[in-house]
Amino acid sequence: GVKELIEKTFFKIETIDEQKDLSDFITWLYNHSGGTPFFIVEILDSLYQKGVLYYDLDTWKLNIELLKRIKISEKIEEILLLRLKGLNSEEIHLLKILSLVKYPLEQKIITNLYSYTANVNLEVLKSLGFIREDYANGRRYFSIANQIISMVIEQKIKDEGHRAIIKEIIPVIEENSRYDTAFYPILADLY
Repeated sequence: GVKELIEKTFFKIETIDEQKDLSDFITWLYNHSGGTPFFIVEILDSLYQKGVLYYDLDTWKLNIELLKRIKISEKIEEILLLRLKGLNSEEIHLLKILSLVKYPLEQKIITNLYSYTANVNLEVLKSLGFIREDYANGRRYFSIANQIISMVIEQKIKDEGHRAIIKEIIPVIEENSRYDTAFYPILADLY
């Protein structure tokens, strides 16, 4: 995954503080990129430009303390906003739902949210890096691909829109997952 990509790209990378573990950075990078190569490259470029990641004495160095204080580049947010403009209103609506729920939704829940005439293409959203697909117990689940996407989408939702979307998704989750106890905490958070 992300660790292999970093090792293949940088050959060797280490923290400037030997007490800090590189696995924290790998987790941070994965959470912010969703493992999407495009976002990984953009984030690493941003870290390099901000001096968090630099090359010294034949080794890439990472300043973990500085990493904790930086904000992700607005350039990535701008790219995402441009990509979002290419989606239809139903696809953006689904991204808002997934962003607010913050939990993978089973495909049947998504299907029940929209009529068969709805123009929501999960494969397109997946190929654009907006959502990721997981399989569990023979079922397909979809979630927002990473925190940056979620943050950008949530900024687009007004407070009143936030509540309306939550009111819309609660009955669909209750109807489709009434026997799935994993959804109880999610429903509690949504209420």
